[in-house]
Amino acid sequence: MNIKSEISRQFHSLRNVLIFLQIPAGLIMLLVLFLKLRFDIDTSDLTQDPNSVAGQPFYIGLISNLGVIFWGASAAVSIFAGLIGKSKAPSAASFLIYSGIFSALLLLDDLLQLHEGFFQYDLHIPEELVLALYSAIAILIYFRHRKFILPSQYFILLSSLMFFGFSLSVDTFLDDIPGENLLEDGSKFIGILTWFGYYTSLGYETIRQKISST
Repeated sequence: MNIKSEISRQFHSLRNVLIFLQIPAGLIMLLVLFLKLRFDIDTSDLTQDPNSVAGQPFYIGLISNLGVIFWGASAAVSIFAGLIGKSKAPSAASFLIYSGIFSALLLLDDLLQLHEGFFQYDLHIPEELVLALYSAIAILIYFRHRKFILPSQYFILLSSLMFFGFSLSVDTFLDDIPGENLLEDGSKFIGILTWFGYYTSLGYETIRQKISST
């Protein structure tokens, strides 16, 4: 092994990590410091686990946290598979990448409670308008890639959307019945896992076709 070339290779890898991971992470920490200095927000409120800050048991928000994990997994799998299959299956890649970005958007909304809190109470944007925007994005993605979706196992995707729709219906029309939270959040959680299943299956098939064609 050529030690000089190996050291050069390792520094090249480290440079990429520095540019794409460490510097952005450092900038986020600078943002935390700015919020502390500008708005007197305690840094621990931004850096520590919410249950630790609030003094709550570890299981508080368990299902919600699991949902966020699977949103993230759906986004990662979709974007990764889309980038891998871009040269051999452009239609599949386009659908996966756009869906991955949309999954990441839904992750942020779920994690930060954007449509239920920030948009509605801080920016005074009605919750219905935000949900309509999300629906429009989904319809645009699915309509644009409909020729690719139809040959896929789209009943899985439809099943996921049905659970999301049921969750929204409970939140809108049945918010005062016993067990409303379990119905709303439970159906949403099932929808997220089904969403993950659809895109994982699709991503696997895209990567498999890419490998078999090389």
